[in-house]
Amino acid sequence: MPKQISDESLEEILEIVSNHPQGIGLKMIEKEIAGDVPRRTIQYRLRHLTNAGQLVAEGDRRGRLYKSNNIETKSTTETVTEEKKVRSVWSFGGWD
Repeated sequence: MPKQISDESLEEILEIVSNHPQGIGLKMIEKEIAGDVPRRTIQYRLRHLTNAGQLVAEGDRRGRLYKSNNIETKSTTETVTEEKKVRSVWSFGGWD
């Protein structure tokens, strides 16, 4: 049976990430996290939060940034609104 992750440790990571709306990398999370937590443990917790939909990961390997999911939702909503504007400008008599 896998070891349970404490809610406090997950909340700490969520708080750190939410303080960086532009995104934050693993190295910076490592510096801001309290205590001496191994890098692999932080990676495991980040993967857990990403799979749960609480964080969004962008990029690969060293360039990966983690963002809070509520920020991603805002930008997705704005993107959809912009796409609708573009479609309405280019629609030809309702032939979308």
